[in-house]
Amino acid sequence: GAGVVYSVNYNLDPNTGKLSYAYASPLFGDAGKLLTTGFNTFLSHENQVQLFNTASQTNALSNVTFVNFAGSTIEDITTISLPVNGFQKVDRSPAVNTYGSVKVQGNGNFSGRTLISRPGEYRMCVPAY
Repeated sequence: GAGVVYSVNYNLDPNTGKLSYAYASPLFGDAGKLLTTGFNTFLSHENQVQLFNTASQTNALSNVTFVNFAGSTIEDITTISLPVNGFQKVDRSPAVNTYGSVKVQGNGNFSGRTLISRPGEYRMCVPAY
């Protein structure tokens, strides 16, 4: 048999307790040594890359690279440490009015996604493969 797994994600406003957003995104397994997701800064979008450690030990990712649609590197973060079975948020909108890919390199045991949002309006999830 086969199955499809979705992760339901939500956030409550810490001041009011009201639901800020909710969505369901597909849950993918470990990406291996290279993971790719996307970003978009058109229309004043904000981007948050979320990286998840699936290992029982700290996981050091060697590179997080933002590449625009033309293939040019616009930002490169050299090291990010993921806590045991935890996650790290990378808040970035590396350039105005562009889009592209976020490439993450590591030694395995990690997954991720990008949340693209317009504050006060909506939030979209871009899964990583």
